[in-house]
Amino acid sequence: MVVCWDEAHWRRRAVVLAWAGASLVGVAMAQDDKPPVPVRKVVLYKHGIGFFERRGMVDGNAVVSLSFATAQMKDVLKSLFAVDLGGGRVATAVYDSQDPIAKQLEDIPYRVPDEPALKGLLAQLQGVRVAVKVGMREARGRVLGTEPEQRRVGDEVVTSHRLVLLRDDGGGIEAVPLLDAEAVEVLDAEVRRDLGRMMEVLGKARHADRKTLQLHAAGTGRRELRVGYILETPVWKTSYRLLLDDDAAPVLQGWAIVENRTDEDWHDVELSFVAGSPLSFVMDLYTSHYPERPVLQLGPLSDDSASESLFDSEHWNTAVGLGGGAGGKFGGRGGGRSRTRDAAIASFVPAARGAALGELFSYAATAPVTIQRQRAALVPILQSELRDCPRVLYARPRAKHPSHALYLHNRTGLTLERGPVTVFGGSACLGESLLRRTLGEEQRALLPYALEPAVEIEVRSAMTKEPVTRASLTRGLLVLTQEQVRETRYVLRNRGTRAATLYLDHQRIGGRLGEGFALRPSVKPPHDELPGVARFELSMPAADGAVPAVVELVVQEARPQSTKVQLSSLMSTELRAHAAQRYASQALRGFLAEMAEVMDAWAAAEARLKDLDAERDRLAAAEAIARENLRVLRDGPAERVLRDRSIARLTHAIERNEAIEAEIAAAQAQRDELESRFAARARAFAEPR
Repeated sequence: MVVCWDEAHWRRRAVVLAWAGASLVGVAMAQDDKPPVPVRKVVLYKHGIGFFERRGMVDGNAVVSLSFATAQMKDVLKSLFAVDLGGGRVATAVYDSQDPIAKQLEDIPYRVPDEPALKGLLAQLQGVRVAVKVGMREARGRVLGTEPEQRRVGDEVVTSHRLVLLRDDGGGIEAVPLLDAEAVEVLDAEVRRDLGRMMEVLGKARHADRKTLQLHAAGTGRRELRVGYILETPVWKTSYRLLLDDDAAPVLQGWAIVENRTDEDWHDVELSFVAGSPLSFVMDLYTSHYPERPVLQLGPLSDDSASESLFDSEHWNTAVGLGGGAGGKFGGRGGGRSRTRDAAIASFVPAARGAALGELFSYAATAPVTIQRQRAALVPILQSELRDCPRVLYARPRAKHPSHALYLHNRTGLTLERGPVTVFGGSACLGESLLRRTLGEEQRALLPYALEPAVEIEVRSAMTKEPVTRASLTRGLLVLTQEQVRETRYVLRNRGTRAATLYLDHQRIGGRLGEGFALRPSVKPPHDELPGVARFELSMPAADGAVPAVVELVVQEARPQSTKVQLSSLMSTELRAHAAQRYASQALRGFLAEMAEVMDAWAAAEARLKDLDAERDRLAAAEAIARENLRVLRDGPAERVLRDRSIARLTHAIERNEAIEAEIAAAQAQRDELESRFAARARAFAEPR
């Protein structure tokens, strides 16, 4: 016995027959679908989203199907809108579920086995009414099951199956050979719906990354339907061409770089580019969420609550890389007026016009644009002569040589988005630059494009402290203020033969180290102050033969620095020294002089105490010697004189010790009183207003 030679044929027929049985649902729906309304408008933003608008005509009650990648459904569900412009209404928007296939099919009691497909499917239809067409006749009845049968085909024996039916006409039970059956139709409408739904889910599973969204538009007659939504898109980019000429104003040309990363051609679309970044985020409204529910046994209900899903916000950010520069001769001149420049200007026709868009700025294409799917395009968006935009030298912070630059003054009437700038002079490339930030109307930016080695820059810096400039007294603390100064000296030497205007950027002290530092007023104030940078304008004369021209610039930054000293810790000489300085007010100088007198008296009392302590120590030593002498001396005539002398010394020591104790007590009282008076006066002092 061998496997049926037509087993693959049977599997194919199983799907066809099952789909035929569900034709009243699935195929009918497909026939009602309308082709998608085409994309007519695309608006691209700088933060990674694009707005897409579709417009098309529908007739009567229409179903419009749109296809999206699974990852795009989050943005579509968050932003989709649909407008029926002919008086109709958009009733519902139905889309494919995110559920896995098993979840979508769990309420359908049928499955299509891999093989044998037809036999396995029909075996699941026990009790279901079917109609089987065999030749010119049709057998109708309820499915009892299937049974195998063997046939000889040539020299081989093959196995087939027969469908066993309980006939509707009362003809009993009939076994219909499936090999001879031309069609099997399911007569039960509910089963047809289940089979149709199963085939639809299995069919869409072949395209797991594509999801269908159907808009049901209810209305009468032919009318226009407009649909809009946002999708994540590549950031549109800007690149510029700067055409320099000695005898004419520079010309700026701008291109927008746009990518169609969708699976649909953009044919004759209205294309706009928005300069600026409105807020946007990702919120997953597409993924199905099933809160975990407790499984309960017989008994009271649980108080546990269902968990909630949290949606994260994301922002798209973009970074633009910096291109290298190419050197050129001093002045960056490219000769006389070039035919190449004139031809480039004549042949470049901007295909967009600028306009304000709320707080943003938009470049709207003046003619429809066509970009095939998965392709990109350069769209010319601006061309403008740059008046009042001189060619200068520009020195970055700590640079050893400046660069040739164009001082761009945006009077184009447009907002210039950041992007690379390629500089041309005549038919040669002079270098590359970068517009680092979005430039609004009347704003300025330096565009360096080529190094100038003929000018050398020497930089020297030093940090110093200046003498005390102010003194104040607060609650016994003497606060001395002095300036901490960073001096930066720039020495510029021009060995070239051309004079030029040079802009030098001085890097300000940053971070916590730079807190409180401010530029000191100098002979030459800065031309402009930018975040972290002070920009100075200098006139750079030409060299005198072999002697270079030298220009110096001194920049000083200073901040006040305070030192706090406890007034009572200072000696009277130090108090008088501060009292003699003009950084203290007259009232403070007088007070410090007065406190110096108090400090002198206190010091005198302290010195008296030390003297008395020393005298008491000497008397104690003398008393000890006298007592020892009295202990060892005898009562003889010769020793009586020594005894009397020791007694006199001991008596004097005792009497003087008693007097010293009184003097020490008086000196201590005087010292403590002076100390208390000093502290109270120091705390109470206030500068007169």
